[in-house]
Amino acid sequence: MADEDVLPHDQSFFDLGLTSLSLTKLKQSLEDILHVELDGNLLFNQPTVQAVLEHIMHDRLPDLFGAPEPASAQQPASSAAPADPLLQDVLKDLYES
Repeated sequence: MADEDVLPHDQSFFDLGLTSLSLTKLKQSLEDILHVELDGNLLFNQPTVQAVLEHIMHDRLPDLFGAPEPASAQQPASSAAPADPLLQDVLKDLYES
């Protein structure tokens, strides 16, 4: 991914070209960065950037990210907005390796 590329929040990891092995590397990178253990099946059960971000923000680290926004204030899941910079960087590293 180039710096100007936009990572869609609603496209599955497999549609983005990731494999089971790269999902495992992504999970390990997120654990290392966040200092929290994530479920081994997280990226399969939450197969999009949006789903993973919501899980981390609301289920794993709610104290860090605060209370969830009301549904009316959230961006639609179908919009192609840049991912959280942390996840964007981790995914970019996976694509380059």
